[in-house]
Amino acid sequence: MDKPIIFLSALVLMGILLLGLLFVTPKEQTQLSAKIIETTLTQSLDGQRRFVTVSLKQNGQYENIVISVPNHIDCSNSQQATLGLKKDLFNRSNYQFISCP
Repeated sequence: MDKPIIFLSALVLMGILLLGLLFVTPKEQTQLSAKIIETTLTQSLDGQRRFVTVSLKQNGQYENIVISVPNHIDCSNSQQATLGLKKDLFNRSNYQFISCP
């Protein structure tokens, strides 16, 4: 390193850029309603897991999505479920189960 000032300024600039990206990420969650198609309970070595398959209308088309739910939740088929939708920095969707009546 012949010029430590260049190294330090690049390091500070990268730190500022990283902090800027952290503040830009969306933190709000929108709520959606979807119809439950199927519920699945699986058994693994570390316990049970429950999943629901929901039908969600997006951009005029229906899409089936599998979402993990807590084990104590027991939703029946054809019920409406409330889901949370978060988008990440690259606009990828992340769905989270909130409730079913």
